[in-house]
Amino acid sequence: MKTIYLSHSESFHYPSFSQVMALGFFDGVHLGHQCVIQTAIEKAREYNKKVSVMTFDVHPSVVLGRSNQRTSFITPLKEKEEAIRQLGVDFFYILEFDRNLAQLSPEDFVHDFLLKLGVDHVVAGFDYTYGHYGKGTMATIRQHSRGKLRVTTVKKVEKQKEKISSTLIRDLISNGYMAKVTSYLGRYYKTTAIIEQQIIHFRSSRPRTYIIRNMHAYLLPNQGVYEVKIKVGKTWHRGLCRISNHSISSDPTLLIEFYDERIKLNQNKITIQWLYGIREIRKLNVATN
Repeated sequence: MKTIYLSHSESFHYPSFSQVMALGFFDGVHLGHQCVIQTAIEKAREYNKKVSVMTFDVHPSVVLGRSNQRTSFITPLKEKEEAIRQLGVDFFYILEFDRNLAQLSPEDFVHDFLLKLGVDHVVAGFDYTYGHYGKGTMATIRQHSRGKLRVTTVKKVEKQKEKISSTLIRDLISNGYMAKVTSYLGRYYKTTAIIEQQIIHFRSSRPRTYIIRNMHAYLLPNQGVYEVKIKVGKTWHRGLCRISNHSISSDPTLLIEFYDERIKLNQNKITIQWLYGIREIRKLNVATN
């Protein structure tokens, strides 16, 4: 998969081939998003076209100055790129969302970023919007392309009578319902972290404990204790992760605990798979030397 960055203020090289494009922000690349992208892949195969995905570099809420700005993510950009690559996409377009783009009319968005790129078929969810104030919808995109675009609208994807959405999954993560998160993502929720310090316990019966720091603006679960798997190098280990609001900082403190004394985290960067929420905690006393 080739990743291409685009900006409304800069010219770019227009491809010589036509393509089927999936549109969306795709935070989480959850089962609903996968349905959209897989539909685009199937259409591309049907028409013998390349298949692409277009997203924004930041969430529009940040540029538009909304009160509830989205700055933490289920899949930060690099994680999103990797998840989409694994689905078998040919091109991944990352469009810079700035004030100029926010002011772009739906007609100009279709002309400048779809037709000029050689897109002749778009696929998106039923609630996808584009252009200034989100006035463009899946019902208007053929009109805005003057009939040059074929359109496939993907209906809402449900599980247990709930629409699978990034908003729902973010709420589940925030409240620690990690098993449900897994069922909606179609995989374990995964984050990366940096090991900052090992806690030395004076009793040998205490688990091996490390203080870690979240990376890449991942959304974290609420305070509590979680069963996790930790990838160190190429090896996965089971452990516990405790999250609390430490008194000396507004940032949450994350502790990783292992009861197997043979496990030593010798590398600085680790990957965490969040399996289950075990219990809430009211206070976490951190003793370091």
